[in-house]
Amino acid sequence: MQNAPDGRRPNPEPPARDLPTANAPQAEQEQTISAHLHNEDTLLLDFETVPFLSVVCAGYHRVEENYKLERPKGRMDYQIIYLWKGCGHFVIGGQEVTLEAGNVLIYHPWESQVYDYYVADGNENFWVHFFGYAVPEILIGLGLWEKRIFHVGRHNDLADAFDRIIQTCITQDEAVEYNAGGLLLQLLSLLSRHSASRGDTTASRDLQKLFPAINAINESYQDDRSTPEYAAMCHLSPSRFTHIFTQSMGMSPTRYKHTVRINHATDLLTHTRMSIREIAAALGYDDPLYFSRRFKQITGCSPQNYRESGHRPARPDAIGS
Repeated sequence: MQNAPDGRRPNPEPPARDLPTANAPQAEQEQTISAHLHNEDTLLLDFETVPFLSVVCAGYHRVEENYKLERPKGRMDYQIIYLWKGCGHFVIGGQEVTLEAGNVLIYHPWESQVYDYYVADGNENFWVHFFGYAVPEILIGLGLWEKRIFHVGRHNDLADAFDRIIQTCITQDEAVEYNAGGLLLQLLSLLSRHSASRGDTTASRDLQKLFPAINAINESYQDDRSTPEYAAMCHLSPSRFTHIFTQSMGMSPTRYKHTVRINHATDLLTHTRMSIREIAAALGYDDPLYFSRRFKQITGCSPQNYRESGHRPARPDAIGS
């Protein structure tokens, strides 16, 4: 496997401590510690109610037996992996890459996740899953959007930031959503500060022009607006808009809109008894067969199979009936 380029290392780095921290005794005694605020299958995907920034789950993993993870279709949320010790072996863009300690990997929704941790490598890592309507804007603004791999080095303040998120999720107090979201924002800011690529902000500033279109798609995904209409919102030509959008979001504007719609479809399939035809119509699809093809293209299974494979309605009422 080829080593990923590290970029410029912070120099000098402070002496790195062994983790977990003293204020996380459970993690000191266990090879893995994690806490969940949301279940992936029940994330609220209606962008009118999705929070600004929310932690789904977070944890620390000291590898004591070989570990392999394969999510070819990815997940519907974002994920950050921070390699604290040893190394991990990842398949990124079809290429096998070994990432050493001090590297951060950020997965976006629906991106393939395939990686191995081996005992012989002495791997220890932190991770956090998160979502929210402001995530793209935050990551772009912090210079963490365009790349997936960042060399940040081993820094105690980053380890502490992960620790605080984990402990906050474990306590589950009344304000846990807000506290965890605030700590996540601090973590992202620290990653930006420590990242060797932080200086590459020209493209990020340019991409801010996309926000009107992104917000319009998220808020009015049922609309049949065309790409030229979204481009006009951003004061860009259709060709320039499509180019920037594809470069920044990893997919075309049309694909992004379908992805937003299908995210909503998974919520309706899980929580309502609406028929496939009714869901298709609610999302702006005139043809339920076309909707089913798009759904399978993005999720890997048909709407009916999705509902039947453990994603049954949790309540009898039908949204929009």
